[in-house]
Order: sequence, then C-alpha cells, then structure tokens
Amino acid sequence: MSLLGMLMSLTLVASTSAVCCIPEKYTTWLRSTSYISGSIYRSEGVQYFDATLKKTATFTKITRDDGSSSTSKVYQDLHSGEVFTLVGDTCIKAVAPSINADKPNCFPKNVTVSESLFIGGPHEDLELQQITIPAKNTLLQMTVTKKHCIPVHISTQTGEIENNKYKTIAATDVDFLNLTPTVHDSSPFVIPDACKNAITTG
Repeated sequence: MSLLGMLMSLTLVASTSAVCCIPEKYTTWLRSTSYISGSIYRSEGVQYFDATLKKTATFTKITRDDGSSSTSKVYQDLHSGEVFTLVGDTCIKAVAPSINADKPNCFPKNVTVSESLFIGGPHEDLELQQITIPAKNTLLQMTVTKKHCIPVHISTQTGEIENNKYKTIAATDVDFLNLTPTVHDSSPFVIPDACKNAITTG
C-alpha cells in the first residue's frame, strides 16, 4: 500500500455518533512530505472520495530525496477494506481496518478535539479544529474547518522505544488543496485490469 493509502485507511473510519463528518463526496489536490527510515518522500496528486459508493481513489507522483520518482494509484473499498496499489505494472492488494463503514466520512466518537486555532487575521480568519484519532503505535491528527468539517491537513507519526528513547520510524504531513465537494463521475474508482491478479500482502 502507498503512503497515502495507509494514511487514508486510518482516517476514514466511521461511527454512528460522530464529532463531525467531512463532505460525503469530494475531489481534492494533495501535497505531502513523508519521512521513512531516514529518507524523504514528497508527493503531489489528486484524491477522489465518495462515501455513498464507499470508495476512494488517489493518484500521485512520488519523488524521493535522491531525485528518482514513481507514480502511484491507490484504490480503496471502505466497506470491504480492500486496498489496491498500482505502481508501474505491479499491483499489490492489502486489507485495511474497516470500522462500521456505513458512514465512512464521519469521525469516530472516541476521537479527541485537541486544539482549536485560527488561520489569518481579523475579519479574514479561518477557524479550525485539530482532531486526534486513536491508532495503534501512531499519533494521527487531522485538521478540519470548524464550521463545515472540511479537511485541511493530516499529520501522522509512527515510532518505537529503543534503548529507553523514542525513535521516529515514519512521519507524514498531508495538505488538502482546492477541495471541491463533488465527484463528477465514478470512473476514477474503476480498478484497472492490472490489479485483477494483484499480489496479496499482509
């Protein structure tokens, strides 16, 4: 699974008693920076989300700190938890946790609203809230607009204790840009033929 695929599988979980719900459908540009085991990865691309179809599709170009790059296509079924990641001609299938996916655009009730903040200045400020989502061995926070629960930013950090000291294994920051609350058609969610014989992991 790609970095963004793993990240979104953590954030898009549901509960019937929600803190707030992001739009049922959206198209957004994503820009992210990731640190994994000493290497830096930067990615840009587009993500499509449809809670009624219970599907996401994320298409990105990933650039490594040595200048090399690759394209990644991630297709996730939020009901079954199946995730297909296509890089080049290789497709990998994995299964991500699926928690009561009847409303996959809503935060679970066990999240914590850890901080309220503003971007901007007087008369033009944007009120946000930072939501901390429980995840095993991971600090996961999503920032949304307070009024309409529009995603703005995700940060995640995974680590372990080594010699009585905390060691960061991976960290990712993702910005949501130019989000529009619509998906024009279902074509982005169609899993390509290359994934019919996907390699299964995990």
